[in-house]
Amino acid sequence: MILRYLDPRSLVNASHACHYWSYICAKDPVLRRRILKQEKVRKRLRWCRAKYGDGTLKTNKLYRRSKELMRKQKFRVTQLKYLRALINLRNMLQGFYNTLLAATW
Repeated sequence: MILRYLDPRSLVNASHACHYWSYICAKDPVLRRRILKQEKVRKRLRWCRAKYGDGTLKTNKLYRRSKELMRKQKFRVTQLKYLRALINLRNMLQGFYNTLLAATW
């Protein structure tokens, strides 16, 4: 059967294409299992996108790892903003100091 060669995502789309293909996919146990598994993945992915705003699946390792990376990334962004502010302050003070030196000479 040709439908067995499709990837799970295309198989779900094909089963929704017409009633006859849907009937074939519902009667074949292999295709039905693959479609149900893909539907679970799609529902889970939709739920994760709605809750977290990205496409990561909420498995324990991936979820914990992504949370840690997000915390580190926020920390790095905060550090970067702080360093930029310090550099701008240093440049401003250096310019002020140079202006004072030029005025005194």
